[in-house]
Amino acid sequence: MSFLTFLLTSLLILPIALGIPVPLDLAPDFMLSGETLQPNGYLQNGNCIFKMQSDCNLVLYENGSLIWASQTANQGTNCNLAMQYDGNLVMYDGDGNALWQSNTAKDVSGTYPCVITSNCNVQIFGENQWSTAMNNIA
Repeated sequence: MSFLTFLLTSLLILPIALGIPVPLDLAPDFMLSGETLQPNGYLQNGNCIFKMQSDCNLVLYENGSLIWASQTANQGTNCNLAMQYDGNLVMYDGDGNALWQSNTAKDVSGTYPCVITSNCNVQIFGENQWSTAMNNIA
């Protein structure tokens, strides 16, 4: 387990293990390299939802209002979002074709976190950082 994986996991699990209540709207939600969001899967932090919709559009909502989108609606079927070990966040259709990507691939394989923050920003941490705030296309 990498240090970053350990740190992110510890920040969420340690308080629970110690019996300290953790309000879910205060805990950031994230996915790590090797994890995917299937159709209608999402990350949530409070009123912020980052969702892989069944129409193949990746969207970010704040209080139910759309604030960012990948603009890929109806460009494929059975799409999923994968956080890859090279640091690139990629949406694939059911045939394995890439429809959208964050363009953050690195030469070094590792564990890269994609995090939704409480201020409704989705970020990939690592050498070539990416965030929805850098790509406002809602």
